[in-house]
Amino acid sequence: MDNAPKDQLTSQTAHASGRSLVSLFGSAGPQPGTPRYNEAMQLGRGIAGLGLDLLTGGYGGTMEAASRGAHEAGGVVLGATCDAIESFRPGTKANPWVTKELRTATLLERLGLVTSTCHAAVILPGGVGTLLELALIWNSTMIAELKPVPILAVGDVWGDLLRVLNNPDFIAAPHMAMVEHCANVSTAVVRLEELLPLQPALRS
Repeated sequence: MDNAPKDQLTSQTAHASGRSLVSLFGSAGPQPGTPRYNEAMQLGRGIAGLGLDLLTGGYGGTMEAASRGAHEAGGVVLGATCDAIESFRPGTKANPWVTKELRTATLLERLGLVTSTCHAAVILPGGVGTLLELALIWNSTMIAELKPVPILAVGDVWGDLLRVLNNPDFIAAPHMAMVEHCANVSTAVVRLEELLPLQPALRS
């Protein structure tokens, strides 16, 4: 596993392959063999099968599952790890399917990396941390701090949330349209294929 120096955490570092890079966000809770874990593995396989690189938070749960699926399908897996998280949870380390580890010092640096270097973002069901990642990339795009990229929110959890937020008194219609709801990971993979430049020669 390679480690990128902290002073090289730029979009060039995160996307050195020249292929499109997909950030994946989701819960750290799901364990191997559970439906949520298997769903994330399926998504990772699908991303790698399209010739796209994968960037996750680098640790367990859906991050591990997607990394595993992509790695087993021959894909490139980047993991954004964090000194602060590992100090808070001693013994935490990058999952074994990460092929390139991108180290950050703080949680805010890690959030900036995973939201600012991707060509598309896929959000699986998760808790407060996943909600924060969705809100950050969405709001940063709204205020033009980030260039617009496809933001795909997968599953009923996000579908319900988007319906609640869909109120023009609070969020204008063009801003609501920045996030697309996908019913399942299969739909998300299809949308990535439609939305991103692909590398057919790299497909599994």
